[in-house]
Amino acid sequence: MNTVYSDSRKQKLGENIERFLLDRSSWSDSLQNYFDDLDPKERSRGLTLELLLTWMAAETGIKELGDPYYMSSFVRLLGHYKRWSHNTARGGDSFVLLTALAQCGVVRKDDGTPITDPAELIAFLFGRSQG
Repeated sequence: MNTVYSDSRKQKLGENIERFLLDRSSWSDSLQNYFDDLDPKERSRGLTLELLLTWMAAETGIKELGDPYYMSSFVRLLGHYKRWSHNTARGGDSFVLLTALAQCGVVRKDDGTPITDPAELIAFLFGRSQG
């Protein structure tokens, strides 16, 4: 099965991720503390995808997110959300990211409520959920 998520939903996902990176008011206390504890030089670049992944790894227990060996793949995938698809043969990395994004409340519905359930986030990408 190879089903591509709708382009408009993938665009909305990307906008959510970009907004989350920039909008400190949407960050959890844990992320704010993590960011504040960083070296000032690291903080000066803002919350990057690499820093987000490192924090999500600690929050979710998915160590691979913060592992330097895998991180470049996850950064590339997060940065190329327009290419995401639901492919049973090659969907592992997307699924790991969707799970972590949901568990960390990165993606939000239109009303500002975080999507914290991976199944709801997948429904969001298929256009079957408000978001």
